[in-house]
This record gives sequence, C-alpha cells and structure tokens, in this order.
Amino acid sequence: MRKPANGYRFPEATFRQMEAADEILYGEEENRIVKIKKYLKDYEDSLRSVVVMDGRLGAYDLKRVLGTEENVFPNPKPVDLLLSLVSFATEPGDLVLDFFAGSGTTAEAVLRLNDANGGARTFILVQLPEPLAEDSVGKRAGFRYITKIAEERIRRVIAQRQKPDDPTLAPSPPRAEIGLRVFSLRESHYRVWAGPERTDDPGAYEQRMQLHIDPLVPGWEAQSVIWEAAIKEGYSLSSRIERVGGIESNAVYRVTDPEKGQSFRICLDDALDPPALKALALGKDDLFICRDKALDDTLAANLALQCRLKVL
Repeated sequence: MRKPANGYRFPEATFRQMEAADEILYGEEENRIVKIKKYLKDYEDSLRSVVVMDGRLGAYDLKRVLGTEENVFPNPKPVDLLLSLVSFATEPGDLVLDFFAGSGTTAEAVLRLNDANGGARTFILVQLPEPLAEDSVGKRAGFRYITKIAEERIRRVIAQRQKPDDPTLAPSPPRAEIGLRVFSLRESHYRVWAGPERTDDPGAYEQRMQLHIDPLVPGWEAQSVIWEAAIKEGYSLSSRIERVGGIESNAVYRVTDPEKGQSFRICLDDALDPPALKALALGKDDLFICRDKALDDTLAANLALQCRLKVL
C-alpha cells in the first residue's frame, strides 16, 4: 500500500493496530480516503441520548426476577434500556406513565433507578388483561393474564429491594417505603338512569324512581365505592383510606390524598347516628359524603349548614 500524498493521520504503527482491530473502513476504489469506524457505544458517557442495548437481555432480566428457566413473556424490554430512557427523560420526583406495561419492565427500571440515585419517582402502568394462550410458557407457569406477570414481577422486585442488607457489609442508606396497588377497570357502582320504554305510563316512571332511591347497584362493595367517590372528587390513586377511630355506631372512613394535602370523610351505612356525626366535629370546609337514604330532612339540613355535604 502506497503512502498517502499528505501522510498518515496517525503514525503508521497506530494505523496498523486500528486496521488489525477492524476499525478502518476502506472505500470501494483505491483512491478513496479511508475512514475510521466509530461506534455509538463509545459515546454513551458524553451523549445522554445514545443508548446501546442488546434486546435479548430483557428475557434474562425477567427470568432472573421470576426465577424461571423459560421466558414466560415474549420479547420483554431490557431493564437497562428503560432505566436509561427514564433517567434521560425524568427528574427524581416525576411520575412515569406506561400505557403498554407488558411484563412490567418500566416499573422495575423506575425502582432500580430510584435506588441508584435516591430518587422518588412513581409509576402508573396500564395493561389490558389479555389472556395467555393455553399452550404458552406463561400459562404453564401459572399465569392466566399478561397483567399477572407484571404484578408478580413488581412484587418480587419490591421484596428483593426490601431484604435486609448483608450484615458483613457497610450499612446502606435508608430506603423509602414503597408498595403496589392494583386497580381493575370495571362498571360503575352508581346506577345509570334509564327511562321507561313507555313514556305515557306514570306507573312505569314511578317504578324507575323507586329503583333510584338507592343509587348504588346491588352487590356494591364499600372499598370500591369509596375509591370511585375519591376518583370523582379528583383524588389520586396514591390516596389513603382508613377507618375513623372512636366511632362504633357507624363505619366512617377518612380518605387522604398526600399529593393534594386534602381529605374527606365518607359513610356508606343505611342510617347515620347523630352522636357519631357530632363526634366527627365537621367544619364548614370539611367534605362529608354519605348515602341519601341515610338522611332524614332534619339531619340533611343540619349537615348542610355544618359542612360540605354530598350525597350518593
């Protein structure tokens, strides 16, 4: 090979080393200037937007957490890939939303990133409960739906994260308490008004009205109704629900949204005990929610003057 007219860019010995390492790219014609191969992976530290990842790692990540020999979910995303993306796009206190949760890789990435840099990121994962095929590895492993794989993965990551540290090692910084809540989309517990088929029949209207004396559907569940009321009031999914102590005659619950710094109280009993209401010491700025059928006219009027009253 002839020496270039303007000399080598590098000493010839260096050039030969690069050539042996396959870092030199020759042109199709002899008179073309050679080029140096550059790889994105070499720029990860200086360019945060550069992400180089082996897509096959996602399967190993999932098997590691679940302790399975086979992959129960097809083509899961690598944790390190999501960790890099979340790190690049978020601040330590941000909320990460994933509408295609799959096996829950995003949740594991957020939790591990928080541990790595002391962040307090939270996440919401959304996934349709798609049933797994009867002959699938996931179904044989005991999972009926994709969502169950994600739930199990997140619970295991949390459990591994909360294990005591090795006593032979230096103590690690305290970690924030974390948990998992799983919500399922379902029909409302509130009755939806539907007029009678015959509009000229007063009796039909009366029957419909009788059904709506209690607006809750048969078989309603207290916790589900309380959550639905909280969401209608604009409270977050991180709200806390706890029974108010010191009241025996009625089951009164306090719903607190730590993000908004607000709370309300709710009672779903068939009837309200006036002494129990007095013990609540409700003020004008307090929101109290109860069923309409639990109030008589006098109690409703007094409560409306005492607090912000809403009825179901």
